[in-house]
Amino acid sequence: MKKIGFIGYGQMNRMLVEGFLQTSAVNPEDIIISTRTREKVDPLLERYPDVRVFKGNPEVAEVADLIIIGVKPLEVTGVLREISDIRNDKIHIVSLAACVGTDLIARFHPGKITRILPSICSTIGEGISLCYHHESVDPESARYVEDLFSTISTVKPIDETLFEPAGDLMSCAPALLSRIFLEFALAGSRHCSLSPEECLDMVVTTAFGTALMLQEGADPEDLIRQVATPGGITEEGVKIFERDLPAVFDKLFETTLAKYDLVKEKIAETAGQMP
Repeated sequence: MKKIGFIGYGQMNRMLVEGFLQTSAVNPEDIIISTRTREKVDPLLERYPDVRVFKGNPEVAEVADLIIIGVKPLEVTGVLREISDIRNDKIHIVSLAACVGTDLIARFHPGKITRILPSICSTIGEGISLCYHHESVDPESARYVEDLFSTISTVKPIDETLFEPAGDLMSCAPALLSRIFLEFALAGSRHCSLSPEECLDMVVTTAFGTALMLQEGADPEDLIRQVATPGGITEEGVKIFERDLPAVFDKLFETTLAKYDLVKEKIAETAGQMP
């Protein structure tokens, strides 16, 4: 069984550790975590005392076969520098960081490199994990990583150049959709005596059913036609969305993609300053 190291214990790595343990994809004794905040891991250790925790990243690199780096994008090159001389030909690096390309990682790590972009939906075993393998990754290693993440999500291999726009659609989407659902519910409560909580329950329950219908093959346009009959009330609401939403979502992508570019520039500057 491979030893899996986790550098950083923020939201994403915590979700992955919990998911891999709950699905028995990884045994507790095969998990090694490094974190500057030990108390974050204490609840996990109460349930899985065989999980090992270190303060230093090099200690993880000494024993791990695969290391999942779950730190902020601007911190990734610093982590790579710390572990670059430790068993680098034997370690498979998996980076979760947005905007940090595999070619940049390869400047610090000569071994196998994979990028994964999971979604918070993996907390309940749903959602998509985007996946890209650098040319350094052999088919067997690629299959291992994809099988591992398939235990908590649907793995979607994708060209690395598409990570950012696709990330908006699946990794950012839980926050974006939650805001849409919440605003829909709040507007409903402003126009009737139902509480915001009651309205939100209606919106979320209906959204869940709608998503299931679409997932089972319903065509979105056909579903709209079934509900928004010509001359009816729903059609008036749909017209508002057709008029206003394209510009809203275009602005969303323009803004987030510009932010990605800015972060990439900062990461390149940071990497360039490192010997």
